[in-house]
Amino acid sequence: MFYIFQLISGWSLEASQLMNSFRYGVFMDISICSFIGMILLLVYFVQILTKNRISISPANQITIFFLLVIAIFYSIDIVLYKEWRFRLDDSIILYIQGLKEATHFIDYSNTIKFIGCLLFLSGIIFYIAVKAKKYLQPSTFKKSYLIYSLILCGLLIIPLRGGIGLAPLSPSWAYHSDNLFANHLSLNPLWNFIYTLNQNKGSNNYSNYLQDSEAKITFDSLTNTSDSSSFQFLKQLKPNIILIFLESFTSNFLNRKHKELEITPHLNSWLKKGVYFDNAYASGDRTDKGLPAVLSSYPSQSKTSILKYSNKTDKLESIADQLHLRGYTNYFYYGGDLLFAGMNSYFLANGFNHLIDKESFDPLSYNAKWGVHDHLLFRKILTDLDTLSSPFFLNILTISSHPPYD
Repeated sequence: MFYIFQLISGWSLEASQLMNSFRYGVFMDISICSFIGMILLLVYFVQILTKNRISISPANQITIFFLLVIAIFYSIDIVLYKEWRFRLDDSIILYIQGLKEATHFIDYSNTIKFIGCLLFLSGIIFYIAVKAKKYLQPSTFKKSYLIYSLILCGLLIIPLRGGIGLAPLSPSWAYHSDNLFANHLSLNPLWNFIYTLNQNKGSNNYSNYLQDSEAKITFDSLTNTSDSSSFQFLKQLKPNIILIFLESFTSNFLNRKHKELEITPHLNSWLKKGVYFDNAYASGDRTDKGLPAVLSSYPSQSKTSILKYSNKTDKLESIADQLHLRGYTNYFYYGGDLLFAGMNSYFLANGFNHLIDKESFDPLSYNAKWGVHDHLLFRKILTDLDTLSSPFFLNILTISSHPPYD
């Protein structure tokens, strides 16, 4: 229904894109079903303990409540998408808090559309619920039900988090295409709301670490007001670019020795024959903060990362976007899982044509907790370099220097 409504508004997809959107989106639908299922199982468990009997009445009431919530969320989402260009998330709370002011900006036609969608959706799902109800009958008490309900409840944690892998389900999972609408179609609005609500929890409690006068002195010292002539150190106008992100690295290793041995001899040699910026500092303390800082000049946030908000990364600019306009093909190589921390959605929305992660390797070669170690990654890159057409922008995120140092 969401797709049909947006189709009328001018958004459309090819049949293959549409099927892929449903294929990737079903995991979030299953996650929401698992969440509701866990609540129902816990209700059954309490009933068994207190009444020695399972009544379907509380389950019906809870189911009706969630069906109504789902209908409301989808109806709001269907109407707002044309204006917002992203699926419903926790930003709706801001408008609920200022409902009186927000109503001034609501077009009456959108109100009619919302009511129409809500009635239509509610009618369909309640019709299905009534039909399903006749197959549910009260059950007599059995001690085994206690064990079954707990086991099922525990098993539902797996589809709830999206599997047993390291990376739990995130909006990045829905991003599978360079067509943003296809990616948005895969996002479940109720799941997205719960996810962003959890991510934003406590992220706005900032403190002033510097007095205004101290901050001004610090920032003024960083501004160069003297005239300086520009210089060019590149020999080619459109060189191939390889950008390597060294995971969990520190400049303290450079030009240092341990037991009379250089720690980073090859990097040290590059410092002497290349251009070395010795007064540059990291932005943030996590990879998901460093990537948008380097590629999009987006300052690090102290308590969260912009990569976790696909509706925001969709609107960022990046070096890759600019190079793509100049004829470059953009690649990102990583030996881990690009679904982790929202990296996948960021790269797809910011000009990267080809994403290569651990899925491109034989599972038998997985020799690290996160995926494949760097020697395998670089071996693949060296092989692929022979087939890349110039000019290219090749990004590499390493993994072996990340804990647990296995």
